[in-house]
Amino acid sequence: MDLLPAFLETVKKNSLFSPGQKILVSLSGGADSLVLFHLLFRIREGWSLDLEVFHLDHGLRPESSDQAREISRFVEEKGLLCHCLSADIQAMHEERGGSLQEVARRERMRLLKETALERSIDRIALGHQANDQAETLFLNLIRGSGTAGLAGIPYRGEGKIIHPLLDIWRTDIEKYCREWDLKVLEDPSNLSTRYRRNKLRLEVLPLLEKEFNPRLQESLWRTAKNLQEDNSFLEELAEKELEQNWRSREASLEISWLLDLPVSLRKRVLQGACKKISPARSFYFEHLDLLESLLRIGQTGSRLDLPGLTVEKGSRKLYFFPAREDRVEEDYCYNLPIPGRVIVPEIGVVISANRADEAGWDRVDRMRIVVDGDKLGDSLLIRSRRPGDRFWPLGAPGQKKLKDFFINNKVDRWRRRRIPLLVSGEGDIVWVVGYRVSEKFRVEAGSKNLVEIKCQRLEDGKNGSRFEENPH
Repeated sequence: MDLLPAFLETVKKNSLFSPGQKILVSLSGGADSLVLFHLLFRIREGWSLDLEVFHLDHGLRPESSDQAREISRFVEEKGLLCHCLSADIQAMHEERGGSLQEVARRERMRLLKETALERSIDRIALGHQANDQAETLFLNLIRGSGTAGLAGIPYRGEGKIIHPLLDIWRTDIEKYCREWDLKVLEDPSNLSTRYRRNKLRLEVLPLLEKEFNPRLQESLWRTAKNLQEDNSFLEELAEKELEQNWRSREASLEISWLLDLPVSLRKRVLQGACKKISPARSFYFEHLDLLESLLRIGQTGSRLDLPGLTVEKGSRKLYFFPAREDRVEEDYCYNLPIPGRVIVPEIGVVISANRADEAGWDRVDRMRIVVDGDKLGDSLLIRSRRPGDRFWPLGAPGQKKLKDFFINNKVDRWRRRRIPLLVSGEGDIVWVVGYRVSEKFRVEAGSKNLVEIKCQRLEDGKNGSRFEENPH
């Protein structure tokens, strides 16, 4: 039996790799990965492929180190580079807990990606085949997965991962090994029903095939294939929507826009937003369900902690923060001479003060004000807000707490941390920058000493500006 035609059809149909690319093959020594390596080696010259091999000795069996050396010799005899690494998976498992197989899988993937990065690899080829696809769908189904989980193993995974054997069955792989006289290094743990996937493969699926459908695995595989096509379409659509509507400066999405999206699309957009902040984490149905609740019924200021990030609901936007971000507000205070300018690196703005022409005092906007200089005193300060700050907004009957001013103007808690205050030498707030000037410092008919104060963002990429003027 020659699997090469089916293999090449899958590669071409799913654009898994191109001639001339550099491919890192994960080779455990089992039948699946061995056949994957053999097929790639057969087309290596015709496709001008640059092949390298990765093997991880998990240290879980006495003979594993001998097998690692055997694999290394096998690869090097073919003139290829073999990255043969080792890890103490048992120690990692004892430290982290959970499933031993999951710990091994995560460490293997981490080292694979690390090796691929070091070697400038174009693709990482893994040996999952059609039976693995059927088993993955079944396991995800009984776990309660959504469409993405039921779509199973993608032909092209995250980053550089590819799965070229997903259309080939285990029985055909075993026949290929016999006919090509490939020496398979068996892992005894694959026969242990202690592990959930093995129990499914060895006991559950055979029983269901006997009692209900002798072609059950083929049905599961076909279902995964169909769902994968649907899921790919939705993922591409969600990615486009996210990129068009993501506000990278403040890591946010408009709530009204999110609520207008169909639920299936919205959940994928939210998942994509979470991955932007915490790319190494996985987000499941439970996380997306909690995000939906925050979005729909959460009060303004409500927060949700997820793996690697926190999501906060503002009055108009949903904000996404890295979990490691320091929640304490940045405390700063700078003198602003008149005339003069000062850079505030904490929020990435520059604020300037200059004498103003009396003729243009009323031409102001949110980022430029003109005030009566005789009321300012000898100096000005640019500082962050402090507990107990009070402010007399222009047009208001009197002073109020700055916190109440923010609440009344629906300024999200996230944004409040980034708003600078212009303060007089006497300690009075002259301007809540980007929002409102103080009644106390307004220009009147007899005002002669006019001072113009402007706030501008630093250029993008310098100091990482995070301040944004009043969006209303």
